Amino acid sequence: MCTQRRPACRNVVDRGGDLIVRLNRAALLLYEPHGERIELLPRLRQLRGDAPREYEAHVKDPTGKWIHGRLLALRRSTQATRWAQKRMQRSAQRRRETVTSESLECAKYFMVWSTLPAAVPVGQILECYRLR
Repeated sequence: MCTQRRPACRNVVDRGGDLIVRLNRAALLLYEPHGERIELLPRLRQLRGDAPREYEAHVKDPTGKWIHGRLLALRRSTQATRWAQKRMQRSAQRRRETVTSESLECAKYFMVWSTLPAAVPVGQILECYRLR
């Protein structure tokens, strides 16, 4: 989701809909409830095993209003991590760019951001995302 899509997020939420989007950390900036930007890697490094974790995470729309949501993250398997890192490197090579070590480390994790309420379990949200 690119930053130009944040108005689309607002439109969905204002019409009573909810979102489940895969997190592109460069395009969708997440914030703490008190407005401080969330640093993803320190949180992701705390993940152990294959159990997902959730964090309260908000997005600021272009008008400055907050869209309340939550970040859902889980550690990828070794095989899935290798596949994601290779894909990143191939894509960067085609564009004649380099992949940062931070990007390679983030490839170890799968993240989605959702506006669904806390009553909806993390596992159910991840399963809904898989059905896309």
